[in-house]
Amino acid sequence: MKKQIFTAIACLAAVATIGSLAACGEGEAEKPTRHEHSYVNGVCECGDYEVDFLNSLPMAQDLQAACDQQGTVVDFTYQTRSYALEAADDSDEQLPITKTVQVYLPYGYDEAKQYDILYLMHGAGETYSYWLTKMGTTTRNVLDNMIKAGKCDPVIIVTPTVYSYLNTTEEQPEAETLAEGEQTPAEDEGQGETVNADWTTYFPVELRNDLVPAIEQEYSTYAGGDVSAENLKATREHRGFAGFSMGSVTTIEVLKQCPDMFSYFGSFSAGSDGAAVKEALSSDEFKDLEFGYWFNMNGTADFALEGHQELVAYVKANMTDKFTDGVNYAYIEVPGGSHAYNCWIEGLYNSLLVFFK
Repeated sequence: MKKQIFTAIACLAAVATIGSLAACGEGEAEKPTRHEHSYVNGVCECGDYEVDFLNSLPMAQDLQAACDQQGTVVDFTYQTRSYALEAADDSDEQLPITKTVQVYLPYGYDEAKQYDILYLMHGAGETYSYWLTKMGTTTRNVLDNMIKAGKCDPVIIVTPTVYSYLNTTEEQPEAETLAEGEQTPAEDEGQGETVNADWTTYFPVELRNDLVPAIEQEYSTYAGGDVSAENLKATREHRGFAGFSMGSVTTIEVLKQCPDMFSYFGSFSAGSDGAAVKEALSSDEFKDLEFGYWFNMNGTADFALEGHQELVAYVKANMTDKFTDGVNYAYIEVPGGSHAYNCWIEGLYNSLLVFFK
């Protein structure tokens, strides 16, 4: 299923209106008549969640407007390895690289305080600069306004890159060449050979070994500068991971491989194999973990909808020991929503309504 999702993403990403802030559908979706909600485990019999999630577009304009309390965005570089290319090469040779992320620091960031932190991933063909630079004005405004209004606590946002090409400044091939399992250039000292690199599967290795320790030594999170494995596990309730499309699949890989480091997850516009998630979280290593929240969101006109619906149905039917709908789990469909930024920013907004509570 994951390969099918990536193939669809690769074929259609070029025509997705990711830069548009127009509505995913025409006008507001018709809503049912108001009634007195009766919630059981955070869900009313009408299907609405107790949390007032946004599920129609466009997003309220006051959230998109410039805020008078603005956070800052900085670039941060760290040392890692191309674990995906090492695995593809099937050798013992290590491939060290330097990578860049962008970091959103909330208004009034104070090193004497501790902040929750969300790692936020892009989709196929994009890079670390997507959320905070390419679509940065709206993303930053939404974050600034949510924090000012008290809709979420001040939070640090880190936007990494899933790819780990060698000798590159993060300029990646066009989106059409980036489906999982397709041939992609190794870019190792100009060699023209090709490799099958499984970026999403191996990114959690980089995340655990290199990115989280580097970031949380530099910035003031609840880790307090102690990035030992034990302390990162002890502070997982203050750490989340989210992403859209290919980044949503990466998020699910992080849920499978690093749940001992993260308690909050956001999946927008792509699902994955629910049985594989259950198997991972049922392992002896992770079976006793509890989770803060897993928020899922997709648009009704999104080509990735069916796969996401299958994942959600599996989780609701088979993983109630970990996730209770309306309590620490939710799935929202955006009426008319497509595979586009104006839906993904809704996903980020909704996630921050329930993360770190």
